[in-house]
Amino acid sequence: MIRVKLYANLVEYSKSKKKEFEILWFDGMTIEKILKDEGISKKITKIIMINGRRQDIDFVLKDGDRVAIFPPVGGG
Repeated sequence: MIRVKLYANLVEYSKSKKKEFEILWFDGMTIEKILKDEGISKKITKIIMINGRRQDIDFVLKDGDRVAIFPPVGGG
């Protein structure tokens, strides 16, 4: 099982419309696959964290991983 958490406005773009959800893990699963399945464009994602460590979109997940996905964030 993979636990996913979407931050800021990414929930608006997701098919599930949930901030946090779980998905079944399979061998070879990547963040890119999760984004595709949720309908979230990789263009609107900026930071991807797996178990608290920054990773790339093609990172291969392991069962039990925790995924956090952030959009670009502005401030000032």
